[in-house]
Amino acid sequence: MTNSILKRWDITVEELTQVVDQNPSIRGMLLGYLAEVKLEKLWLRRTGISDVSKHDDHDRKKKGDRVVAYKGREFIFESKSLQTNTIRKTDEGWVGKTQVDASDRREVVLPDGTRVNTTCLLRNEFHILAVNVF
Repeated sequence: MTNSILKRWDITVEELTQVVDQNPSIRGMLLGYLAEVKLEKLWLRRTGISDVSKHDDHDRKKKGDRVVAYKGREFIFESKSLQTNTIRKTDEGWVGKTQVDASDRREVVLPDGTRVNTTCLLRNEFHILAVNVF
């Protein structure tokens, strides 16, 4: 890529690595967005999928990381990462947890009319949870 982020920002690979290593918040954000790219590249470029799109991250009404048209139906994928400190090996294999919430706090109206301020995603805001394990 001739117009890489390194060239645009006039920084070196080492400088970018240092910033990411020294700032866990940016590392988490980058891994989250890279997980979305991996989801699309590894799973969403398949026969039968006619469209893949992404909502504007700043649109609080439209949740989900990728929207897929498959056989005439729309499916919303939410991409999450494992929480590193929950990953452990068991006799059966590996286990870990993920936190399924939104990145911003918002007011939502529950089915009974109650208004709640939350970062949680609501039922039916996405159809498929994709957990990245890289």
